[in-house]
Formats: sequence, structure tokens, C-alpha cells
Amino acid sequence: MTALTVESIKEFMHLLFKSSEFNNYLVHKAMATTFTSFEISGDLNPDFYDDENRPQRKYCTWEEIRPFIFSVIKGSKLPKNMKIVLAAPLTLMESLSSNVSVLFINIIYEKGVLTVITGSSVKNFTLDKSHEFIWDEYVEDLFKNNSITISQPT
Repeated sequence: MTALTVESIKEFMHLLFKSSEFNNYLVHKAMATTFTSFEISGDLNPDFYDDENRPQRKYCTWEEIRPFIFSVIKGSKLPKNMKIVLAAPLTLMESLSSNVSVLFINIIYEKGVLTVITGSSVKNFTLDKSHEFIWDEYVEDLFKNNSITISQPT
């Protein structure tokens, strides 16, 4: 797990809301406070779908939720705060580690500061933390490759 302060907030928000970079990530939760508080659970409602169209996943993708969150935060004033919890898509998780059950990116905007905190959960207990280091490095490289300036929080 690592915590990163995003220095280039505008570029990060463009990456998050205007690019397809996170489209396949799963949304566990999204919250934003503007003129009121909005909270979205990323849990899919299986009863909404008929049997042949029911997704084989538990959570919505960022691509599905992004327009709703964007409509809440866009405008002339910045949101008071925002938190988005994304989980890496299954194919990415499997490519990084066979023992990982979830890899998180927590995006937190509060008081003008944007912080990204990584996290992970394993399938089987292990003292080996290499999956955490690999995930942290992956996220940092993702930001660097997209010209997102980051630093360690003080």
C-alpha cells in the first residue's frame, strides 16, 4: 500500500474522466459532495437484467459510472470532496499476481488535495508482500506514463 499526492490535479482528472485509461476498472464506491452529497454503490443489480444479458461480474465498470459522477462534479465550482474506489480488472490482477483477490485504487479529493492510495487483498494468507510492491509500482508507472506528477504526502 502506498499513498501518493497528485500534484497535477487537472491532468489526473482529465485522465480519469476524459480518457479510457480506467474504463475496465470496477467501481466499488463513488461519493462526491457539491451542493449536496451523492453516493453511488458500484454493486450491479442482477435483477435489472434478463438472464441472457446479465453481466458475469459483481460491480459496474468505471466506463458505466463515469458519466454520472462527472455530471455531479462538473461546473464552475470544485466539489467539496470526492472519493472513488476502483478495483483493477481481473485480467490485470491475474497478470500481476496469482494470489491477489483485489487491487484497489482509492482516489480522494478533499480540501484541494488529491490523494491516491493503493491497496490489495490476497486469496491466501502470505507474508510475501511482493504483490503490493508490484501494484504500487504499476500505479506509479501508470501516472508517470500519463504525465501525472505525484509525490509522497507530507
